[in-house]
Amino acid sequence: MKTTRLNFCLVLIAIFIGGSAFGAGPTGIGRLKLGLTKEAVEALKESDGVYLVSAMEPFENKYYQPAQGETRFTSEAVTPLLDSAAKITLTFQNSALTTIYIGLPDNSDMAFEKVKNQISSKYGNPTVMDERKEEQCIYKNGSNFKLMSGTIEYVWTDPLKDGARIETRLRILSIQMCPSSLRDERLNTSFRSLTIGRVLKTPTEPNPF
Repeated sequence: MKTTRLNFCLVLIAIFIGGSAFGAGPTGIGRLKLGLTKEAVEALKESDGVYLVSAMEPFENKYYQPAQGETRFTSEAVTPLLDSAAKITLTFQNSALTTIYIGLPDNSDMAFEKVKNQISSKYGNPTVMDERKEEQCIYKNGSNFKLMSGTIEYVWTDPLKDGARIETRLRILSIQMCPSSLRDERLNTSFRSLTIGRVLKTPTEPNPF
């Protein structure tokens, strides 16, 4: 009986430990970690396994409005994720790195699956958020086929003690459209990206009761 109870307790402990780690995620890519200063990021070198190959340039987009204390830069970086340098966007809040965004090769499932498998092997299966919508293409001669457009994301979440969290998002945005006729070329493109970022705690309204 004592042995049975001991085994049961060990199982519970294993579940608890496994459950506490499950769903966590990366805090960076190699030595490129959230929390680094801009100078520390620029100081990364080839021997670190991840490093910038071009100078940081201010991020420019007419739809982007930086929050107070926020700065954003673009560059190119060599990482263990891809065989060649990739475009990277880095966001700093009060001089500390808070978000890493890397563009993955478009229309390349191989690179995407490699990154997803690497993260999953260490942090467990992600939450899948599938917002794609199906469209039926139908033509007068009876020919028809289906398209899928929209986004699908694979998300790993690491809660922090201060109520914030670190989210890792692997995202595919697919754009497909029915051609006007079967002779026309079908629009079928996609954009892939990896984002690792700190998400602040959502403020809650005070309860007046």
